[in-house]
Amino acid sequence: GIFAAPVDAEEAPGYYDVILQPMDLQTARSNVKKGAFSTITELHLALTQMYDNCMLYNEEGSLFFKEAKKQQKAVDKFVTQL
Repeated sequence: GIFAAPVDAEEAPGYYDVILQPMDLQTARSNVKKGAFSTITELHLALTQMYDNCMLYNEEGSLFFKEAKKQQKAVDKFVTQL
């Protein structure tokens, strides 16, 4: 998936110039396993950062932007139901 691993700088030129706090699912999962998140809110904030990064770097209306927005909405809904 598009959020599965850290962004490859060769595939996304200038990404790390624009995005100062990168996040992806692999990193989030690693943080969960090592206890870096003590609450669901902290995990939610990390996932929100991932989606915000995607929407900041990618043009509005692009496939990546739309997917980030869609997944963010689903994650927000899930978290509010906890």
